[in-house]
Amino acid sequence: MVERRVREMFKPLRDEVSRFIGENIEREDDNALWKRRIKDEGIDRKIEELCKALSDEVRSRLEEFSRQLTIGFEMLGKFEMEGSEQYNPGTRDEHGNA
Repeated sequence: MVERRVREMFKPLRDEVSRFIGENIEREDDNALWKRRIKDEGIDRKIEELCKALSDEVRSRLEEFSRQLTIGFEMLGKFEMEGSEQYNPGTRDEHGNA
């Protein structure tokens, strides 16, 4: 997902590099012109949006993981509270029977 979005973000600039070089190679201000072109394309804004989307996705996944972990611990606590009357495959009686 990230790689595809970054590729899409920079595609217009990649497509334009050869033409830009051909038109501006002898200019003293070619670096400034290219920086302005990058700014005009809104790369900074697009990168910020991508970072925010990634951050939101990570936060969402962590919240879901935390929710599932909490449910698991709650279930474990309920089983432990029910006492030893429940079957526990790890316990054996005095005869070695489960």
